[in-house]
Formats: sequence, structure tokens, C-alpha cells
Amino acid sequence: MNTQCWWVTPNATDLQSIATLIDNGQMSVHIDRVFPLEDAKQAHALNELQRARGKIERQVIA
Repeated sequence: MNTQCWWVTPNATDLQSIATLIDNGQMSVHIDRVFPLEDAKQAHALNELQRARGKIERQVIA
């Protein structure tokens, strides 16, 4: 078993730099699947398998 824990402190300057890269098409984020909120259990199961090929998103519609 390999376990890692990372603590991250938000940094507005870094986040703005990342946003600029995304806006300019120099960076992209691959989304593997989008799950409706009611399917959160399935989203967590996919995450536990560690086989997603990108981010796993949960969609919340207000």
C-alpha cells in the first residue's frame, strides 16, 4: 500500500498563473467522467480503483 498526504496552501498568484495558462490553451485538464451528485457512491468507487485517466467530477445543479 502506498499512501500520500499533501497539505496545500492556496496562493492567489499561483492560481492566477494557472488560470492564464488554461485561458491561453497552454494547459488543459482531462476529465475522465462526470457523475451527477446522486451517483456520488459510483464516483468514489471509481476513485478507489485508481484507474481513472483524469479527474472525476461530481455535478451539482442548484
